[in-house]
Amino acid sequence: MQYIKTKPMNPWQGILFGLIFAVVGIGLLLFSVSTIKNYNEKNKTYKEIMAEVIDYAYNNDGLEAIIVEYTIDGKTYRKQSNSYSNMPKQKGTQVKVKYNTNDPSDAIWANDSTNIVLPIAGGVFTLIGIIIVATSLKKMKSIKATPTIKQSKGLYNSADVVISLQNDQNLEQFSQNQQPVSQSQSSIANQVQDTFNQNSNFIKEQDQTNNQNNTNSNL
Repeated sequence: MQYIKTKPMNPWQGILFGLIFAVVGIGLLLFSVSTIKNYNEKNKTYKEIMAEVIDYAYNNDGLEAIIVEYTIDGKTYRKQSNSYSNMPKQKGTQVKVKYNTNDPSDAIWANDSTNIVLPIAGGVFTLIGIIIVATSLKKMKSIKATPTIKQSKGLYNSADVVISLQNDQNLEQFSQNQQPVSQSQSSIANQVQDTFNQNSNFIKEQDQTNNQNNTNSNL
């Protein structure tokens, strides 16, 4: 399995990404407050009636939303649920709805649990955005706190200083390793020179001895 290496997000990108999350979350919270307020007002004034599940509506994922039917003054009205499920209520099931007496086609669900979804989603998005922004700001402060060294030819960051120190240490270690080698080579050269001198003296002594013998024989 191959893994794709992604470039780390810099602090400014993190802040922007977190702000987008936070703005979306706050927008959902404001919208949910307005929706819940509107629902509560209707729930107090609308009249309750029993409706029957007669059919389903499908989305692109194959999930189903119930369609209910209720009758007011001999006229039939239908209402479709806004939430989809893979296990909807069966046809013929009775559910409670509340309708506007001035306009029976305007109806709401008597027990609408979807009103709690928007606040939760808004809170999660806002919290994630705040965490991302806080983490990015902390990372930015740590980067600014990193010491730098200024020289005549430019600026060098801490990574360059570390590399330079490592190179100096390696050079010093190399010099220390070279010193015993040089001493060893010098010792070998001295031994060779001593051996050569000894051989030269021996040859001179032999020559002197031979010359004396030749002189004696001539006499």
